[in-house]
Amino acid sequence: MQYDSAPTVVNGRTMVPIRHTLEAFGATVQWNSNTKWTTITKGSDTVQIRTNDTTAYRNGVAFTLETAPFSKNNRSYVPLRFIAETFGYRVEWNSTSRSVFITEPLQPIAVPVLMYHHIAENGASGSIISPARFREHMQMIHAEGYTTITDNQLYENLKNGAPLPLKPILITFDDGYQSNFTYAYPTLKELGMKASIHLITSRVTDGTPSYTNEIPKMSWAEAQQSGDVFSFQGHTEDSHFKGVTANGTTRGVITGRIIKADGQLETQAEFEERLLRDLTVSKQTIEERLGQQVITLAYPFGDYSADTIRIAQKAGYKMAFTVKQGKVESTTADLFRLNRITGNGQLTADQLRQVINQY
Repeated sequence: MQYDSAPTVVNGRTMVPIRHTLEAFGATVQWNSNTKWTTITKGSDTVQIRTNDTTAYRNGVAFTLETAPFSKNNRSYVPLRFIAETFGYRVEWNSTSRSVFITEPLQPIAVPVLMYHHIAENGASGSIISPARFREHMQMIHAEGYTTITDNQLYENLKNGAPLPLKPILITFDDGYQSNFTYAYPTLKELGMKASIHLITSRVTDGTPSYTNEIPKMSWAEAQQSGDVFSFQGHTEDSHFKGVTANGTTRGVITGRIIKADGQLETQAEFEERLLRDLTVSKQTIEERLGQQVITLAYPFGDYSADTIRIAQKAGYKMAFTVKQGKVESTTADLFRLNRITGNGQLTADQLRQVINQY
């Protein structure tokens, strides 16, 4: 927005012509020359301000302006921040071009984040899906008009209010199975869709798998080849297992102190050093091998603690996924307790649609 009467700065506050600014966004501005009150109406909100007076009223409730409105060259000026705080607009002043940039307030958005693991023939469970069923899921998502987004896009929206497509969805895979490359990669590429894979970096090799008793994982070469569809995020270096805690329960080893091989309980310092090293190595390895920024951690088994979150933040992660079912609400989401929705292999495409819509 540009002005015929330029904004000005008073006591370090940017002041803008109120009528020109707010009428551009559909507000009604009325001036009473007798009382010197200006009444602004937009939707169900009515705001009253008066020149040279820091007291204003919104829907009859008084509040205080940081700088009093004033009149200059037959224009009433108000603090730029007043417009942002009163009507929820995002407002920026560019001193070089002497322009004010105002955008409508962002509407809350609920982003579905789907969670998959392994893809195998005849797979039909919460962690395994058949190639045919996975393709049906993706075709449904594509036909419903969803646009797949990346972890970075989700983070920028949650943290900074960056806009997202009209129907955003994030597709994730945990563990980095080779089947993601074999089956998911060609399907997603054909449909013009993207997804994220959370790698257990100790399992990713360029040769013979280190753990021959496990379902094969992707190689670094396969990860590099599929980088046009997949982004790669963290799922620990080598902490995707459970251990016995001090009280005898079994939990993911990233959650706290565990009983060591010698039968002794870790100290808090040993636990924190172990986890910080693991998460740091995982992040650095992906970034160095694949040239992609790692900002997200997926908690193994969805298990975490306050210590896990604190150490993940220290290692440089910006957000983390749980396995709690639900969408990510843009206005209320906790960056380190993000929900997902399981892409269960037993669900038909229509059933998955219903599950997504129920949240």
